[in-house]
Amino acid sequence: MQAHHIRSVKNHATMLDLENGMCLCARCHCLQRFSPEKFQDNVLEVIGQAEYDRLKDKSLSLFKYTMKDLDMMRTYLKGRLKSLESDYGTLKQGE
Repeated sequence: MQAHHIRSVKNHATMLDLENGMCLCARCHCLQRFSPEKFQDNVLEVIGQAEYDRLKDKSLSLFKYTMKDLDMMRTYLKGRLKSLESDYGTLKQGE
């Protein structure tokens, strides 16, 4: 499985937004490069036009994370990691 950003990571407003991500198999992820229109249709089918438009609008806005934002994200991600580790075990770095 591979992680894919729906809107580019170049857009700071959506770079760390968990709603801006999808989990894809390698085959589907390759579709992005070889058939971008079909890939875009698949993304829209999964998340819907309204959600895509919301992410697009957010990604085009000027945005700078505050330390409070980053600290809240770190706390959330640490909690999520603990939850996943309790379900699936701990991964060693590099796995």
